[in-house]
Amino acid sequence: MSFKNILLPVDGSATALQAANQAVELVKAFGGSLTLVCVVDSYPFTGVGADFAYGQVEYLAAANANAKACLLYTSDAADDMQC
Repeated sequence: MSFKNILLPVDGSATALQAANQAVELVKAFGGSLTLVCVVDSYPFTGVGADFAYGQVEYLAAANANAKACLLYTSDAADDMQC
């Protein structure tokens, strides 16, 4: 069995890190590469009222910052995994 590339979706959760561990094991065992992806919904339903008083620009800035943090965290964790 051989994998050329494994596409790993990440969201910063413990489950995503477990998946990263498994993906790293597969890459080490069979070769290939690992690509991380974090999806940002550019048009989410953010609700109504004072609790959701931010606009599209603020949402996208926060969502992109979170996505970058998730990718960095998972990438660093994958570098440290002992598989």
